[in-house]
Amino acid sequence: MLTLVAGILMLLGVVGAGVGYEIGAVLAGLIGKTSRFEAGIGFAFLISVIFTIAGAYVGKKMVAKKAPRLGSGGAILEPITVSSQMICKNCGAENPLKTEICRACGVPLYEELPGRRCPVCNAPLKLASILSPGRIICNVCYSEFQLVSVPRAYQPTLGEYRFSKKPRLGRKTKIAITGVAVFLLFLIIAGFSVSTQRQTVTTTQTFARGSLSNPALVGESVTVKAYGSVFEITVLDFIRGEEAREEIETANLFNPSPDEGYEYVLVKVRVKYIKGDDTAAVGIFDFKAFVKGSGYGPKLFGVVYPQNKPEFKSVTLVLGGASEGWVLFEVPKDDEILISFSYLFSEPLCFIKLVKPS
Repeated sequence: MLTLVAGILMLLGVVGAGVGYEIGAVLAGLIGKTSRFEAGIGFAFLISVIFTIAGAYVGKKMVAKKAPRLGSGGAILEPITVSSQMICKNCGAENPLKTEICRACGVPLYEELPGRRCPVCNAPLKLASILSPGRIICNVCYSEFQLVSVPRAYQPTLGEYRFSKKPRLGRKTKIAITGVAVFLLFLIIAGFSVSTQRQTVTTTQTFARGSLSNPALVGESVTVKAYGSVFEITVLDFIRGEEAREEIETANLFNPSPDEGYEYVLVKVRVKYIKGDDTAAVGIFDFKAFVKGSGYGPKLFGVVYPQNKPEFKSVTLVLGGASEGWVLFEVPKDDEILISFSYLFSEPLCFIKLVKPS
């Protein structure tokens, strides 16, 4: 449990760096002052240091299971060398610790016997061999232990052996930590500049043409970049509703009709490869139709395209090459439609509204 707590606190130390910066800005707004960059950085480091130190402290307090004891009281097993594998005596395969059956040949790794067990692999200690007086080796995982005598009233745990030799923080280290904390506090205090009057700043954000908030229109080309490749995307034409349904049903008698509440949309697109270091593979799956925030992929199976509206094919473009064709979508009726383009499963790189410019 303490291990989990320590891990969470360490994680909060990392996340706290980002949260701390935002706290500085919020506090500045509440008290009517201007927050400078130094203040946000100071909060970020301070919160990160607090949670990281807390996590380290909890981690230091972690205690292990009590070490197995031999004899009637005053002796414990102190590890000398600890193995990370258990060896099968039947086939010689290596197995993870605490395994009972060999994963390679299926034979039990040890005989079940009563009594104490190896603290490393859990095999019976009756199978261990004596190397010398007070020193034994487990014959399953080959970890070595030393028999240590201690007073009957004091039985240390394996965790105490682990941390007993850990050096404490020295005086110089404590002074250095204190100095860093004071410096961070100075940054926070100095970071808030007191304004004689509250300032109101009005900013206007301009969205690029082809973005979700400012989509391009039919006939307008949008330049996008992904993974070092640059493309020019254009929706050349489209038909929808009854016109699109008639085109599809006329193309083949077995073409299905759209589902109830949905309509067909046929969109003519063009992709031009204008910059990159290698060839670029594009295809029909790079396009989606978005209606009310939901993306619909192309309708592929069981549909034959009209001869005068050939399907957009999957192609590999060289620099300067272009490909165009039609893409069929089935989307909810009578809603605004945005066509998006992605490359190599990226997020949508652009949006084009199915509206012909006046």
